[in-house]
Amino acid sequence: MPDLLIRGLSAEALARLKTQATAHGRSMQAEAKSIVEAGIRPTMAEWLERVDRSRSLRALQHDRAGSAQQHVLLHGVMIAARQFGCRSVRP
Repeated sequence: MPDLLIRGLSAEALARLKTQATAHGRSMQAEAKSIVEAGIRPTMAEWLERVDRSRSLRALQHDRAGSAQQHVLLHGVMIAARQFGCRSVRP
């Protein structure tokens, strides 16, 4: 896993990080990692946008799969109709 080095952190920020880490029962490294990861999580609006995009893609895939299934079914009906002597079959 990659490392991150933060240079020039003020003594006050370091002291606050240490206090916060102790309060949460974590090492300073674990506390800093938690703070960074929380800071880069998607916002609720970004998360909802991802959900909407995912739903749209699933609906599109479902529609395409449905169209493909209908095409296969229609093709099967046409083959069966020809076998029974029908000249044309319309959907």
